[in-house]
Formats: sequence, C-alpha cells, structure tokens
Amino acid sequence: MIVAGHLVADEIMYAGGSRVSALGGISYNLMALLSIMKTGKIMPVCEIGLDKEDLFEEYFGKHDIVDSSAVRKTPLPNVVNRLVYSSDGNREEWNSRIPGRLSLEIISSDVDAALMNFISGDDMSVEELTEFRKRFEGIIFCDYHSLALGRDSEGKRYYRKHPDWDKYLSQADIVQMNIAELATISGVKGLSFGNIIAVCGMIHNLHPDICIITLGRNGLVLSIEKGNQVYHIPPVTVHNDIDPTGCGDTLAAVFLYNYLLSCDPLQSAMSANRYAAAKVTFGGLGGFKGMNTILESIGRGAEPVKIK
Repeated sequence: MIVAGHLVADEIMYAGGSRVSALGGISYNLMALLSIMKTGKIMPVCEIGLDKEDLFEEYFGKHDIVDSSAVRKTPLPNVVNRLVYSSDGNREEWNSRIPGRLSLEIISSDVDAALMNFISGDDMSVEELTEFRKRFEGIIFCDYHSLALGRDSEGKRYYRKHPDWDKYLSQADIVQMNIAELATISGVKGLSFGNIIAVCGMIHNLHPDICIITLGRNGLVLSIEKGNQVYHIPPVTVHNDIDPTGCGDTLAAVFLYNYLLSCDPLQSAMSANRYAAAKVTFGGLGGFKGMNTILESIGRGAEPVKIK
C-alpha cells in the first residue's frame, strides 16, 4: 500500500495549556497500519527534513514491512504544523513553510492501493494525480483534508472552497472528509443527514464509489454503491478524550486496509471508527503500541443505522 502525503512535525497546544511535540501528517497513517497489518508492504511517499530523519527511523525504519525508498530527504528543517485547540474541540492551525510537491512517478502501477492524504494541500498537483490515475490499476483513496484549507501570509490555515476540488475527487475511488471540509464544497454549515447525502451524491457523480464523512464526536456517515446505501455509524464512547489529532488519518488507514482484505465497506468503516476512537485516548504516536488493549477497553460501539 502507498501512503502519499507530507510528513510534518506537529506542535500541539491543548486548551488547558499543555503541549506535545510529535511527528504528524502521514505518520498517523503509518502507525495505524503498523498496528493492524498482518501482511503486505507499506511505502510512504513523503518528504522528511534532516532534523527529523532520526525520529522517522526510530518509528518506521526498523519495520520490514515499511519500504522507505520513496522518502525524499531535504536539508531544510522539517515542516512544522502548529495546532492550537480550544475548549470546544475546535482548533487553529499554522504551517511553518509550504513544502515542495511530491512525485508520484516512483509508484508502481501494480500496487493494490494508494492512500493520498492531503496533509498540506500542496502535496501533489491535480495534473500529476490525473496522470497517475491513468496508469494506476489499484484503489485510490483520497483524504481531502487540507485541500479544504487556504493559507494566509502568516501560514495560518482557513477553510475555503478549493478551485479544483472536483478535479481532485474525480480521480479517487474512495473519498474521506470531515463535516467542515464537506461544507466548503456545499457552502452549507451544520449539515443535516439530508444535506450530507445530497453532497455525497455530487461526489459520487464525479467518480468515487464510496464517501466517508466524519462527524467528530458524532461518528461518521458512510455512503456506498454510488449513494444508493447510506449509513450513520454512531460514535464509540471513550472516557479519556485526550487528543483528536490524527483520528481521521487513523480512520483512513484502517478503513482502506480492511477494505482491501474484505471488500466490505460497512464492516471496514465500523472497524475504522473504533480505531479512530481509540486514537482520541492518547497524544502523539506512542499510544499505537497499546492499540489492542485500548480497543478491548472501549468495546464495539452501537450498530450502524441505515439512513437511505
């Protein structure tokens, strides 16, 4: 499996004033895959600054299933992503610099799947993604993520409608975005299930077979079979809600891996929903080592509800 997107250095400030520094970006995808994968290979396609090269090796270099041949090293300091959470769970975000685009030319056309995670929004051009789609035989999963974010002169991110949103999504088989990112496409805030279904219909018409809309503490909506079946998957209850950073990345990786094995989007989404809930219980990457214990402690969660 390919995981393509920028690997950043997160500096996180929580509402209570505590801080955490950790690798971020696609590192959450990679750690989630390492916690669940029983077979296969992972190829990260990313850039790493020399100041974080040792940390990358510490987390990923010792694993035989990680192929680091597509990791590009730069003499520049790694991109820093500063996240500041407020007491209501919302966050503000700044980038230290705009990273260079990643090349997809190194990716073989016979890989099973490619998870394209738009960490910076500048990860790959729509032209290169379109060319990649023409030769790639596997599944393309698009985590829309920072394509929904603009960047002001100080590097602060803000929600906006990407001018090429439809061109990016038309290259994907599976699309994931959160409710705020979906609102940049619809122009409607506080989306109801009816509006979510309608916007997913627009996305399905572009090409994707599956849409995953994450709702934060309210679970997720899964639209499959080109929107002919839509489910609400309720949230999994956790009692120590510590850090939501990386929850969407965890969900994407676990969904795609399970879907590759089972071709069952509903069961894959339910499993991914549990892993995302487990990620809330710890900050940074260290907690992934105890993922199985965390999953046992939080249970399965409520059954999905068909809403269409």
